[in-house]
Amino acid sequence: MKDDTLPLHFQHWFPQYGPTFQRFINGPCRSVFAAYINQDAPNSCNYVGCLSGRVVHCLLSQATESTKANMAAAAVLLGLLPTTLSLIGSNTVETGLLALRRPLLAGLLAAGTPAVAPMRMFDYDDPVELMSRSSPLPLSVGLPGCNLKTMAALVLVAEYLVAAAAVANLAHLSYLLSIQAVCSFSSETAFHPALWASFALLLHAWGAFTVRLRVAVREEGWDSPSSSAPDGLGWFRARLYGVGQRLSRLFGNEFQTCVYGGDGFRLELKIKDKSSLFIFCTWVTSIATVSHIIYGTLIFSSILFVSTSDAMQIVARFVASTVICRVILVFEITGMRQRIGALTDNSAGHMCPEYLKGGCKVDVRGLDGRRSVDGDRVTAWTMNTI
Repeated sequence: MKDDTLPLHFQHWFPQYGPTFQRFINGPCRSVFAAYINQDAPNSCNYVGCLSGRVVHCLLSQATESTKANMAAAAVLLGLLPTTLSLIGSNTVETGLLALRRPLLAGLLAAGTPAVAPMRMFDYDDPVELMSRSSPLPLSVGLPGCNLKTMAALVLVAEYLVAAAAVANLAHLSYLLSIQAVCSFSSETAFHPALWASFALLLHAWGAFTVRLRVAVREEGWDSPSSSAPDGLGWFRARLYGVGQRLSRLFGNEFQTCVYGGDGFRLELKIKDKSSLFIFCTWVTSIATVSHIIYGTLIFSSILFVSTSDAMQIVARFVASTVICRVILVFEITGMRQRIGALTDNSAGHMCPEYLKGGCKVDVRGLDGRRSVDGDRVTAWTMNTI
């Protein structure tokens, strides 16, 4: 039976064993490789993946035992990669919070992170609790001779360039694994590594939608377009004005870091009720995250024709992209935490006052929550009942 996909395998290899397997292709495995390329299936080939499977069998039969042992060790190393990356990477709540203000950057960071941090089944990190945690990174970042605007521009450009580089690195790795290696459980296909990496982006997008069901973030003092429209405009012109205001605010948020927003820059965190849709979405997120890790473990533990040396380079590049995206995300989330100057409950309509002096505690009506303020900085904020 012919394979349903184009013959993409067994023509390009990872460096260490590439010459060895290419010699097998040109020698004892020439006939089965020609049948695979020409999609010329013999009568005995009556199952999906038969043609590619015959080439795999021939190559492994020609390989020495030491080569097979080396590839087995590489499969173990790669099989641990999805779990390792999930422990390093960010979860969907963090990405979703950043997407509230900077969706383009959040999308790049999600695309550059191949694995999602797992959550316990039917458990969920509440965005409000996440915003109350202490900041792990200092915000006093500066260069000699650079003012606030210059530093903000440099950081902004660096964030997008580094995030784009992480995405390009991940895309290149996915391509190499799809073409230069073979998954033993599906030798006829060449899309599983790329599909696994792409699925993480869908998980983060779903997580961003879930976060929007729970909280909203906007700059303090900004009125809605409908309330700020000039008097005397017709319905259509008022709508156009509102769209223009929203686009202006969208681009303004996207290209402004919270860290360098200026002394008067404050954010308002608006909390919404926990709806049935929100609870359902959190359950889907937790199940999908675990399933994604299992799927990745299946793929990477079945990789063939990769040596341990090549596998270590693959792991290092995956980890590099994940760490880079994680650092940028934590930097931005830290800035958002420090800039929250008001908390609004959607049901009670109550707003916390501005940052208070002297280590006070502010109770939020309708939420039974409080935040402790030390000087100008929020040091603790716990939401007891929502």
